[in-house]
Amino acid sequence: MRNTVIFLLCCSCNLIFSQQFLPVQHDTLEHKHEFFVHGVGDFSTSGLEKELYTKFVLGGEITDAIKWRSMDKQRGINRIGLDVSAEVEYRNYAVKGINKNKWGLLVKGGYYNFAAALYGRDLFGLTFFGNEQYAGENTNFSGTQFSATSFQKIGFGLIDKKSKSNIALNMYSVSNHFAGKLSDGQLFQSSNGDSLLLTLDGYLEHTTGSQRSNGFGFGVDFDFRFPVSLNSESVSFVQIQAKNLGFFSVNNPLQTYAIDTTIAFDGFRFDALFDGVTNLENGADVLDSIGVVTGKSKGYRFLPGFLQAGKIIDEHSTKKIQGFFGVRMYLAVAYSPMLFAGIQYKPAQKFAVGGTVRYGGFSNTNIGMYVQYVGKKVSLGVASENAFGFITKRASGQSLVTRLRWMF
Repeated sequence: MRNTVIFLLCCSCNLIFSQQFLPVQHDTLEHKHEFFVHGVGDFSTSGLEKELYTKFVLGGEITDAIKWRSMDKQRGINRIGLDVSAEVEYRNYAVKGINKNKWGLLVKGGYYNFAAALYGRDLFGLTFFGNEQYAGENTNFSGTQFSATSFQKIGFGLIDKKSKSNIALNMYSVSNHFAGKLSDGQLFQSSNGDSLLLTLDGYLEHTTGSQRSNGFGFGVDFDFRFPVSLNSESVSFVQIQAKNLGFFSVNNPLQTYAIDTTIAFDGFRFDALFDGVTNLENGADVLDSIGVVTGKSKGYRFLPGFLQAGKIIDEHSTKKIQGFFGVRMYLAVAYSPMLFAGIQYKPAQKFAVGGTVRYGGFSNTNIGMYVQYVGKKVSLGVASENAFGFITKRASGQSLVTRLRWMF
């Protein structure tokens, strides 16, 4: 179990903020006020099975069979992401006097957590199976990266009353930030196992202090929508959206650790590693003995921004079947551009169900499902971008998304 905890610390699972996982419904009707509540919990991996990672939360024995099933899914480069967050937004269309009454006002706020990890197959094997199976071989975990940021925001903006395009300027309070990278990481073990050679070149940084706010920043959200005529009888809507494009600065300098060294273990002598240091309570002496350089860093860091573009659903279309598709991107470690597409079926005037297929992101290919109720005053949607996560322990992630909209 100790090895698995180390693996989680190295990969630093990704907590990420709420976004439009439910397909965006474009409403062409005019309202006086709207209130939105978004919530999401999404854990995605490219190679960890559900039966393995749930053991860290629910407990239980991690058998060799469980470890090997995930090991067989590991590739040269693997990704992990975890998204837990919530956001609220209020829109006022009744306000007058802004650009000849064409614009309304909006206020939004939310709490977001983002973390990401990128790691290699050898790191997984070394963590869960130890170094014995690599006797006479060189294990390579170069390129390992991880980051985690928790922050809150409040934003104010304008919204076009007709097209629903909008833009908001945000202020951020950053609670925690943690990031690191191994540019070079290798471990060589002799065939008879009597010596090891460890090479490390990397860095680690994190916020200090126990206060609720450890940094302050600025950013922007925007949501631009355009009608597109596919033919003389049909009009579709295209959306270009961005959230949390911004930066922050920490109140107190970040604590940094850097290492660029090669350590030899001869006969597994413990004192060889720590160069004779016997007082392990002095952490600074231990770090210095293995070549870790500690320091401070102020500077600016970018927030994990979100970008998405694609065709969206026309909420008031008379068609029973509509399609949507697009591309999504997070400006963060380990995230690869995601392609997604889906179909919505409307069996009744107020109800819609749909299915989605996505490829990329923090995982590979996933199938999602959603159900949505749209009334005159209230709409509610529930979705999962990884439906198999609730069905089988062989799934590589789980996802649950909710969105409430109140029109008054």
